[in-house]
Amino acid sequence: MINKIIAFLQEPYPQNDDNKEILKNGLIIAVIVTFVLAIFKPFGFSEVNQATATKYALIFGAMALVVFVSYELCLKYILKLNRDHPDWTFWKWLLTNLILCVCVAIANYFFTVNSYGLPHSLKHFSSVLLSTLSVGLFPFILFGSLIVIRQSHRNEKVAAEIQLSPETETPNDPVQLVRLPIYQSDHFFEIDAHEIICIEAMQNYIQIHYYKENELIKKLIRNTISSIEQAVADTSIRRSHRSFLVNTAKIEKVTGNAQGLKLDLNPSPGFWVPVSRKYIPIFRNKG
Repeated sequence: MINKIIAFLQEPYPQNDDNKEILKNGLIIAVIVTFVLAIFKPFGFSEVNQATATKYALIFGAMALVVFVSYELCLKYILKLNRDHPDWTFWKWLLTNLILCVCVAIANYFFTVNSYGLPHSLKHFSSVLLSTLSVGLFPFILFGSLIVIRQSHRNEKVAAEIQLSPETETPNDPVQLVRLPIYQSDHFFEIDAHEIICIEAMQNYIQIHYYKENELIKKLIRNTISSIEQAVADTSIRRSHRSFLVNTAKIEKVTGNAQGLKLDLNPSPGFWVPVSRKYIPIFRNKG
């Protein structure tokens, strides 16, 4: 049982960092907070009349919205946290939301202290923190788990429907040289496209994983993955993710997870390559 829980926590999580999605999720959280406080009246809300309870429920809901949006934008633009990546797992998502609950609790604490003229105390903060976690953490765990399960099942079904018919490579295939440009340089990295397994974006660099003379090699050059995508447009190398290009002739197996599809390659670069939802239609058409 414990192993299953650990495995589930390590499942990739489908994070959408679009600003509209951030605002939508913030509004959902605000509605949940307002609804719980106004309808169920926990934490002393039952001691006031309905109008007062609704008023403060709306205030706490609005604060949750402001803190959530500010927090998400900070992760995106200031900390530049890359959450559209296979390494972004369910437990990391839960951890960031636990920190979010603490931030909301801090905002709630200062609001109640200033509103009611209460003295600052660790006991009061602990009470506010416990209340905030009680309202916020369970919905995060529940809805996050449902998203992982639903998206995994959906993408596993898509993967099962794909019958691969990749471009077959043989030792007699003619060499297909591609010249990969190096940023702010007159030089190129020249390579046979058939040797490329996949290409991975690494901030201002790209890492080329290729197989040559029975050896797996990595080559790091400075450029963007979009520029490299243009250079290999006439080959079997296709975009699969914001951070990956993959040689479709190397695909051995397609499976699914919550983030999209997983590509097992042969030869393997030592990891599976993701296919995000945006690029799934390309690989559907490869069947």
